[in-house]
Order: sequence, then structure tokens, then C-alpha cells
Amino acid sequence: MSLIVPDFTESVVVHHAAAEVIGQHPVTVRLLADSSSTGGALSTQRVTLGNGADGAKPHHHANSAELFYLLD
Repeated sequence: MSLIVPDFTESVVVHHAAAEVIGQHPVTVRLLADSSSTGGALSTQRVTLGNGADGAKPHHHANSAELFYLLD
């Protein structure tokens, strides 16, 4: 994995209410930060899955890594 040195000087803070929302119940995605606002360092989404909703299908990213955490 290569090191990305971000090209930005300010913090990226997006409040829940201000985030762009994609989709609708039972699966919604809130775009909290995208790579254009972080100098290519990362993108952050909050995905909400309602009861019975499926998550992402198995897949692979050749040029990035993913991190997940679960709130129940």
C-alpha cells in the first residue's frame, strides 16, 4: 500500500444534518467527507442498514483500503 500525503490544511467536519444523503430506507448513505475535500487521503460515509437490509456484496478495491465499524 502506498502512502498518500494529503494536500489540504484545514480540518474536514461535516455535521450529520449537513451531509449529502444517498438512498432511502432501508439503506441510506451519508457522505461525510469525500476524497476531494481531504486531498485524496480518505473518504468517509455513514451507512445505515435497516432491519433485513443487505450490506455490500463481496468486492475488492485495488487502490484503497476499507475500514468498518459496527454500531448496534
